[in-house]
Amino acid sequence: MEIRDQDLKILEDIFYKTIERVDPVKQMHNYKIEPPEGKTFFAAVGKGAGRLSRAFKETFQGVSSGIVVIPENECCEDFGYRVFKSSHPLPAEAGIQASKTLLENVSSLSENDLFVFMISGGASSLLPFPPEGFTLADEINLNKSLLESGAPISVMNAFRSYFSRIKAGKLGQAAFPCPVITLVVCDIPGDDISLVGSGPTFYKDYSNLDLHALVDFYKIRFDKSILNFFLSKQENVCQDEAIQINNKNSFTLSSGALAIKAASIIAKENYGLNVLVLAESVEEDSELLAVTHAKVVKQVIEYNSPVKKPAFIISGGESLVNLPSNYGKGGRNSHFALALAKEIKGLPGVSGFAADTDGIDGNGNNAGAMVTGETFEKAKILGIDLLEYLNKYDSYAAFRKLRSLLISGPTGVNVNDIRAIIVR
Repeated sequence: MEIRDQDLKILEDIFYKTIERVDPVKQMHNYKIEPPEGKTFFAAVGKGAGRLSRAFKETFQGVSSGIVVIPENECCEDFGYRVFKSSHPLPAEAGIQASKTLLENVSSLSENDLFVFMISGGASSLLPFPPEGFTLADEINLNKSLLESGAPISVMNAFRSYFSRIKAGKLGQAAFPCPVITLVVCDIPGDDISLVGSGPTFYKDYSNLDLHALVDFYKIRFDKSILNFFLSKQENVCQDEAIQINNKNSFTLSSGALAIKAASIIAKENYGLNVLVLAESVEEDSELLAVTHAKVVKQVIEYNSPVKKPAFIISGGESLVNLPSNYGKGGRNSHFALALAKEIKGLPGVSGFAADTDGIDGNGNNAGAMVTGETFEKAKILGIDLLEYLNKYDSYAAFRKLRSLLISGPTGVNVNDIRAIIVR
């Protein structure tokens, strides 16, 4: 096996071992939740919520009722909880029903009861509940516009919180005065757990944001009725009334920072690679991010610095993609990988990958993609114009033709993205 192919296998192994090490299910055994005097209501929402529900059921010593809300491509065993299969990345009617059921149940809780809420990435889409006068179609249009804009998650969640009757602490408020324990699998750059799923049990004050300026800056293409809603509510965002939440405690079960640390340890201890962490969390345009990663690669090749060969260069967080009106298939990771392949073209001893830890990158069925310094030359031999695919935002199709997609299937572990490069 050539070094190039061997390094791709190493990168793939590091990815899977990292997912295993930061699995939030394992962390559930470290948290003991005492049953209350009254009843316990449990809810898990997001990617991997079915697995998290099982972990809670196995570790909780009391009796609980509850609901579980998962994407349509996942499943949940029968634990006596009501299961809703909603939709991601765009909302569905099942999500509206889940939101209503969740609010109805927590509204009946008292100060002697307990609400245990487990949340992971994807929950913003899985729990839609638009303001009065708007429909599910409006919330779908909202999310589609935000996803196409390339805006960072903090900006997207500000708009989502405006446009919701359950996000930004409203679920926690509905449960008041019942104590709330929130367990979070964090997929947010910077590990701000209050932003996960737009924070249904965490109050977030967005009143300092100029939403009109954000719409202009990120060129967000909202429908006119939605845009007018935001502009009319600008001075009252999330402050229509005082929000009271009895947050008893919150725990982070897993996060992107933990994933980067785990991958770094595996690379060093298992494969003897010298590790350089560019950033545990970053939000930057994917093509610009590819340029900065490639610059470091070239420095390592030429100067054996800022990290010595064999080097393992890694970063986390999310790359950003501002989609045009017409685009192909692929997510931010495969787009970054295609841009990286362009920047490292012809460089010897370089292999890399970019992948979403949840196993699904954008609108494809892949976690991400793998590249080497020879990817562009290989494509040229096969008659594939990778620059055309890059410009058409059609990275999935390009890597499918090259047989370089990283396909893991849904992992149930959603802690943001991993980008890693080996330099020999």
